[in-house]
Formats: sequence, C-alpha cells, structure tokens
Amino acid sequence: QLGTEKETLRNIKLQATAALRDIASNHEFKVKFAEMGGIETAIELASLSDIAIKTQAFGIIRHLSVAPLLKRSLVKLSGVVSIITDYIGNGCQNEGDEDLLIQIAESIANISEHAQNKVELVQMGILHCLVSLCKHDSINVKRGTSRAFALLSSSPENAVGDEKAIPSI
Repeated sequence: QLGTEKETLRNIKLQATAALRDIASNHEFKVKFAEMGGIETAIELASLSDIAIKTQAFGIIRHLSVAPLLKRSLVKLSGVVSIITDYIGNGCQNEGDEDLLIQIAESIANISEHAQNKVELVQMGILHCLVSLCKHDSINVKRGTSRAFALLSSSPENAVGDEKAIPSI
C-alpha cells in the first residue's frame, strides 16, 4: 500500500510539473507565470532527485528562458545555475538523462543571450558544465552546448586573453 501511495504522489507531481511546463511554453503566459512564482517553483522542482520531474522542471526553465524579459531573472535568482552546476558537476549524468541534458544545455544557451548574463554565467562556473555537456554522445546536447559556448565567447569580458574572466578548466 505504501509503495503505491508513494508512486501515486510521484505521478501526481510529475503530471503537475508537465502541466506547468505546458503553461510556460505559451508565449502569452511566460512573464505572468514567472511573476506568479513560476521560476521559483521550477527551481524547486529541478532540485528534486527524480529525473523525470527534473527534466520537466528544466523544460519549464527552458521555455521561460526564451522570453527576453526573463533571461536576466533566471540568472539573478542563481538557483538555476546552482542546480545545473551541482547536477553536472557531481557527474550525475547518464545515458537515460539525454532529454534532461538537452533542456539544461538549451536553457544555458537561451539565458546566455543576455549581455550581463554572459559574464555572470562564466563567473558562476558554467564553463565546467558546458565542457562536461559537450562530451555527451547526443548531437542535440552538443548543439545546445555549442550555442552556449558561442554566445558566452561573444562577450569581450570573456575574451580568451583575460585570465581573470575565464577560470582554468
């Protein structure tokens, strides 16, 4: 009985997270969703250990990261970057995580489009995560990772000759 109750609660949480992801994908609702606590909720859900829920939560973050008005907020809250660096940095990725890693790589690339975020993401240690992600076999993970590298490297503050900007990898 207890096992089925836990599984039922997990499935409810997964379905609720998927519903939030659908709301976040709607262009008309993105900003209002964020104003109502959507980013914080997505961060909380992304911090859970359940890969399916974490994947849906990063889907929310990825959808929100497309909106120009939200790109800065996603970095300023810093929970997004912390969860990414913790997950990737702890070597938690495996073959079953491809969709999650795609969501993470695309989220990083999307938020890297904001000029201030480019510098802060590097300072927060995102390059180590991108190096790890680019080693994944999936072409889709590599595509998002490459786009993030291109965007981050386009900032003069992240120029290769500036030893203070880019930590050793």
